[in-house]
Amino acid sequence: MPRPSLRAVACALVLAAALPAAAAHAQEPAELPAWAPVAGLPFAEPPQLHARGGVLKVTLDARLQTIEVSGSPVVAQSYNGRLIGPTLHVRPGDTSR
Repeated sequence: MPRPSLRAVACALVLAAALPAAAAHAQEPAELPAWAPVAGLPFAEPPQLHARGGVLKVTLDARLQTIEVSGSPVVAQSYNGRLIGPTLHVRPGDTSR
C-alpha cells in the first residue's frame, strides 16, 4: 500500500482540526412545515461578481440556514444568504481576495 503524501496528511489534519469547531457553531434549525412552493414567482438572478484588474474581491458566507425558496421556508445550504451563490467571473491568471 503506498504511503500518503505529506500534502494529503496536512489536508487531513487541517480538516480534522476544523470539524469540531464547525460542529460547535452549527445550530439545529427549527422544524419547519412541509415545503409548499408558490407557483409563478419570478426567478431572482444571482449577483454577478467580476474581477477588476486581475483581482476578484469576494466574501462568501456559506451556512446551513432557513431561507425562503419559492415563497416557502426551507432549511438549506446558503451562500451569502441565498440558495444560489453569486456567479464569479474570472480569467486565467486572476486571483481572488
